[in-house]
Amino acid sequence: MRTAVAETSLYAYRSLPVKAYLQAREQEIVDLMADMERNTGKRFSVTRERLSIALARKESGICGRCNSLVTKGVLVEAGEAKTGSGRWAKLLRLADEWSSL
Repeated sequence: MRTAVAETSLYAYRSLPVKAYLQAREQEIVDLMADMERNTGKRFSVTRERLSIALARKESGICGRCNSLVTKGVLVEAGEAKTGSGRWAKLLRLADEWSSL
């Protein structure tokens, strides 16, 4: 599908720092994990299921935000743990650059 878009608009769109920008829901996840690290004094790993419970949000929405954060390098996958249903799931933790410890 072709649309008439000004060259300056395309330039502005392409210049957005996507990697450094966090959406509100992504920032909420990062803030929660950083708070947990500060409160416990150690690195904190959690499953997407546990994040959805802690934030009182649907797991499907949390998974999308977490996948985006992994792609941006904010979160890293660090091992596996069993979920409430007994299945294995990846643990997530803040990347070293984003950790407060």
